[in-house]
Formats: sequence, structure tokens, C-alpha cells
Amino acid sequence: MKVKKNIIITIISLVMIFAMVLVLSRSCENDSLYKENTLDLDLKALEEAVAGDGYYTLLEKIQEDFHLEEKGLIYDPLLRGLGRYLRLSNNILLNVYEYRDEQILYEDIYSIGEKGYHIDEIKKGKIIGGIDNEWSEQPHYYMYENLILIYVGENSDLKDFLKELSDLTIVE
Repeated sequence: MKVKKNIIITIISLVMIFAMVLVLSRSCENDSLYKENTLDLDLKALEEAVAGDGYYTLLEKIQEDFHLEEKGLIYDPLLRGLGRYLRLSNNILLNVYEYRDEQILYEDIYSIGEKGYHIDEIKKGKIIGGIDNEWSEQPHYYMYENLILIYVGENSDLKDFLKELSDLTIVE
């Protein structure tokens, strides 16, 4: 009788554990699907909501002189604007950070050192992204309307275009 009782308790325990695992896995599955879809929708909505005239004007002007192959969202832990990358012909990348708040835009501009490093990171002994080596090529920073534009490279056509377009050359 005691063995039968132990077997029944074990079976009930296993069934309860299995049921809990099943419920939790479905809950996590549904939650992750919800979060995944929400993230996609939020990023798309954020990009559309934040994109202002400066960004669209930049796209139009770039497409007059360069072939735009791809664009997407990026993240830079040191710049607080909404980050996007534009891939131009010949694999040239231009990073664009759009700001809604002018004060934050200027705070970020003033935080960029003369060689393209973030001043606070230099003080901490770190360079952008925690990497303590030099840029692969010289970074060039420009301000256009409510945007910070970053180009790392030496394509003279793009540098001349950005210099002529920009309201301010931050790092040349």
C-alpha cells in the first residue's frame, strides 16, 4: 500500500511538473513573440516618427550625387541621437544621428574631441566603444541641420560634398 501511495505521489508530481513546464514555456513563447513583434513595430514607428526634414533633405541631396544602396538603424553608446547608417556605392558608410532636442545635439557635438574621440572616454582612458586603438581611417564629423554626420574614410568626393553641405565641420 505504501509503495502504491509513493508511486501515485510520484506520478502526480511528475504530471504537475510537466504541466508547469508546459505553461511556462508557452508563456515565454508568447511573451517573446510579443516582445519581438513589439520591438520591430517600435523601431519602425520610432524611425518614422523621429525622421525630420533634415534627414529627408539629406537623403535627397545624397541621392543627387551618390548611389544610396542601403540604409538601416545603428546604435552608438556615446551619441544620443537616433542613429542610422547609409551605405553608398563602393561600400562607403555614412552614419547619421538625428536629434529632436537642440540642446542634446550641441552637448553631443561638444563632447567630440578633435581627433573624433569622445572627450569623456579619453578622460577615462578609453576610446569609443571601449576600443583603445586608433580609428582605421580618419573620422570626419559634420553637423547638418539637426543631424551629426560621421564618415570614416578618405573619399574626397564625399568629404567635399559633406563639407559643402554641412552647417558646421566638427572634425575634419
